[in-house]
Amino acid sequence: MSEIPGHLSCSKAPLTHAMVLLTNRCNATCSFCECARLERASVEHPAEPWISAIAQLHRAGARRVVISGGEPLLHPGVTRITEYAASIMKRVIICTNGILLDSCDPALFGIPSLQWTISVHSADAAHHDAITDVPGAFARIERFLAEVHAHRDTAARFAFNATCRDVLTDFRPLIAFAARTGVEQVTINPLWSAEKGNCPRHLEDLSQAECDRAFAEASGVKVLDFRFPSNVSPPGCYEVLTGMVINPQGECFPCMNAAGGFRADSGFSFGNAFSGSIADIRSSQRYRDVLERGHRRSLDFCSTCHAPVRRSSLYEYLQLSTSGDLSPFLHHQNKAIMPQGG
Repeated sequence: MSEIPGHLSCSKAPLTHAMVLLTNRCNATCSFCECARLERASVEHPAEPWISAIAQLHRAGARRVVISGGEPLLHPGVTRITEYAASIMKRVIICTNGILLDSCDPALFGIPSLQWTISVHSADAAHHDAITDVPGAFARIERFLAEVHAHRDTAARFAFNATCRDVLTDFRPLIAFAARTGVEQVTINPLWSAEKGNCPRHLEDLSQAECDRAFAEASGVKVLDFRFPSNVSPPGCYEVLTGMVINPQGECFPCMNAAGGFRADSGFSFGNAFSGSIADIRSSQRYRDVLERGHRRSLDFCSTCHAPVRRSSLYEYLQLSTSGDLSPFLHHQNKAIMPQGG
């Protein structure tokens, strides 16, 4: 496996944060997400290569790692991977839909450097379950958090990640639910539509976001609200909107999947457009050309289905090439936009 240098030639900043996507399997079918409810992963690697990749990231300078998927708790090696990451990283964040929290290894909840970011989209059980298409999902999360909060038997931290289709959604009930169950933070991600101008900076009505922020301050819950233009698109930002992943080719994730993945000339991740060490990839002229294309086009629509796709060349989606067919997906994010505290 090629080493990841800490200071890379095309980087805007040193590597400090990274994400590993353990699987594309998921046990939910969220209405806004590109991951379908999959029983089998297209590729799923055991724990050892991920542990090796996390070790490399640490040597390269990363001190925080996000473990995600798909649903990472479906990966059979998630406990080993998480425990190893927590042994060397300052902060480890697991992004989960929360459905399997009550069946996790209890040892994970005793790790003080671990944060669980749970996708909870509403304080109303029926609404949340409708979004995830999993009856009883909200009740499982609620029972788990209530038990943990009542017994204070965890050193780990908890946060919510909420998604809304209407910027006027009232999140005060969800913030109150977070406060009741010891959840420290709520991140709000709106799904922009063509009807609303497709861009947060076009919004004029921030009244509900202002009310939610004031309510959160009074409740002692931190809120990172992407309905506010100031919270959107800072350097290094990674954005997924309406299930669309940023890419220079101009297709949304569902269209890319239907066509077999990223196009060969998109130059990112799912294909083999780039190979070799990350240092080689970043120093290549083709990589720079891809970034330059992104600089010239900051907002567009899917070239196939014409759904809105937001792009950002400041986000660098990197492929760690290793032996065989293993290619864990890694990226680093600017510290300023990391929703996790600590």
